[in-house]
Amino acid sequence: MTTPHPDASTTTGATVVETRHAILPRPESFAAEAHEGADVVLAFTGGAAGFRPNLVLTSVPSTAPLTDASLTAVLAAPQQHPRARVLSCDAWDLDPADGLPRARRIVFAYRADEGRDVLVHKWVWATGAEHVHLSASCLPSQAHVFAPVFSAVASGVELTADPDAVRAAARAIGAAPLQPQLSERVGFPLEDVSSVPVAPFVAQGALVSIGALQPLLTGAERGRIGAARGVLARSDRAGASARLLADAGWIDDRSRLTPLGAGVADILRANRHVATITLRRAERSESLTAYAGQDAALVVCGAGLTEPPLDGPDSRRAAVVPAEHLPAILAAWAGVRPFWSVTDEDERVTPDELEAHVAATGGDGSEAWTGVLVRTPQGERYDVLSPSRGFLRIGPPTEAGHAVGAEPSGALFDLLLDACDRAFSAR
Repeated sequence: MTTPHPDASTTTGATVVETRHAILPRPESFAAEAHEGADVVLAFTGGAAGFRPNLVLTSVPSTAPLTDASLTAVLAAPQQHPRARVLSCDAWDLDPADGLPRARRIVFAYRADEGRDVLVHKWVWATGAEHVHLSASCLPSQAHVFAPVFSAVASGVELTADPDAVRAAARAIGAAPLQPQLSERVGFPLEDVSSVPVAPFVAQGALVSIGALQPLLTGAERGRIGAARGVLARSDRAGASARLLADAGWIDDRSRLTPLGAGVADILRANRHVATITLRRAERSESLTAYAGQDAALVVCGAGLTEPPLDGPDSRRAAVVPAEHLPAILAAWAGVRPFWSVTDEDERVTPDELEAHVAATGGDGSEAWTGVLVRTPQGERYDVLSPSRGFLRIGPPTEAGHAVGAEPSGALFDLLLDACDRAFSAR
């Protein structure tokens, strides 16, 4: 997926761009452009034709505090970009004196008119007189190169407002609903991003079974005259698996592999594993596995936890999707969304306590957690989603139990994005 741009991977040699409300570094591979409605636009000048990564600085007059600015930006994403999925909202620009976050970083993805997914990192500040936004956009396949550039620019932003006014706006309480318990724990207001509506995941693709995949693979190896893409073995041409393959459009009425079926078999045969995600809540467990092809991915999954289960433990939905769409699909299926995560210092949980939370239904008053296990070729990690405390990273078991760590809400998406990039670029 990655298209290398060596000159874009650093802000070394950057000059600065001055606007009325902020001064920001301009990487040498970006040009400053004027666009109506923007304070300034920085657009990438290198690379082949296609989507140009860019940063857009905007400002709007407002005396509302940071919590209001942040929640407004989160809610505005799907209004500005239909079908946008907000993936995270995290603290940014921490004051070194007391850890007060003076900004927020919001990440969302949306489907552009050309059918490509676009990934947006948006930083939001409040100054007491304005809301200042820095929106950085690129394709998911470009994020490995450009996300560090975007973060470096955001880290280098200098607001022209009085720093005390920025701190006051970060501590003030406005109209946005807060998460009071978490706000009290951290000592500054946190807007209730967990209440932001997120469209439930709906599994797409053909209904197949795990058992039907092997006959397809075997058939792909059996090229014949009149069946250049392969044909099912005679012993596999009758029964439930063959019916599912035909209903999926992967074989024709003579059991020959169709172009779509041959494409699926090619991806399975290459066995370039992107990620396997397993979700568990109470008595229910679902899994998704993604494989990388040339410019597309095969996603084989059970129903998401927001959907009714598929009929039968062997049933799966399978779809071939563009490579650029895969990170957002994985995130949506896994339930990635904005959360504030807070833990106590050196917090631990015993294996029995962890199991009790994941197995809980919540009916007895105990908090039910969702277990999220992600396996990639680089390793595995286990998180739990707590309704009251967000995504929590669960460490490996020790004699003292599992360490529990607070995770930025964007950490899981970053992992999935990296797994996609590694699989498609073979790095």
